Amino acid sequence: MTKPQEILYVVSLLTNSAVGEMLDEMLPIEELYPTSYFDKDDDIARMSLYYETEEERDEVQGRIEAALENWSSFIDTDEVDVIAQEVLREDWSETWKKFFHTVKVSDRIVIKPSWEDYEIQEADEVVLEIDPGMSFGTGNHGTTKACLQFIDEASALESGMSFLDAGCGSGILSLAADRLGCSPVEAFDYDPEAVDCTKRHFDDIDALDRIDVFQADLTTLDLGKQYDIIAANILAPVLLGASDKLMNHLKKGENSRLILAGILTEQYPEIKTHFELLGLKELRSAQIDEWTSGVFKF
Repeated sequence: MTKPQEILYVVSLLTNSAVGEMLDEMLPIEELYPTSYFDKDDDIARMSLYYETEEERDEVQGRIEAALENWSSFIDTDEVDVIAQEVLREDWSETWKKFFHTVKVSDRIVIKPSWEDYEIQEADEVVLEIDPGMSFGTGNHGTTKACLQFIDEASALESGMSFLDAGCGSGILSLAADRLGCSPVEAFDYDPEAVDCTKRHFDDIDALDRIDVFQADLTTLDLGKQYDIIAANILAPVLLGASDKLMNHLKKGENSRLILAGILTEQYPEIKTHFELLGLKELRSAQIDEWTSGVFKF
């Protein structure tokens, strides 16, 4: 008999290549980071997410099905099958070892899986040990990668900068900010499940005592304080609707930065114009895949 600890619970999306490519970009916006397989010759795409418990898997399956309903106006969701399965942990881990390797995502940030060794190349490097495919983003998505690069640059301007992760999801941005010396580091998300997941992960790696994680709604946010760096990796309509909340929580210091991500490239000009009209200046932007992210200051 297979022991419970030997099993992983999986939710997979099966579709064609065209729909799969869109889903592979959209799922990380919901803080879901799938293992993706594409066979364009046979026009097949499969995206899978793996969890330790059946309850976690079922909760994510519900989130995916709700998201597909919301996306039905621009994605042919009739072509998507959502399937719940169980796999042996050994099968999953050995498969991932073939595809996920250590990568340097910015000047100072290195992301590595637990099964690989990495020797620090420069004194100021920080290494985030993250295993993919479970409930924590790996930093490979375009919006996450751009945010990590901007956080690296901003946190190097002065020591001990305060940091707010608005819409933290799995918390990878907060973890990076903490490792780069930001303090205090605070993170919130509207989704209580995302908050609980992040707290559990931070507790496992002894980061919860340094990073304050809580549930909040950006559209009604009033924390009564301001931050040197704010990262908001959220969908463009939310950024537009809650722009006043982001502005109110950003310090007006010379080195203060507002990082905006989760923005499709065709949406970015509207975001840029909107925040510039509110008094911010774009310092630079970065396009990675279908996404454009930007960093702003007063």
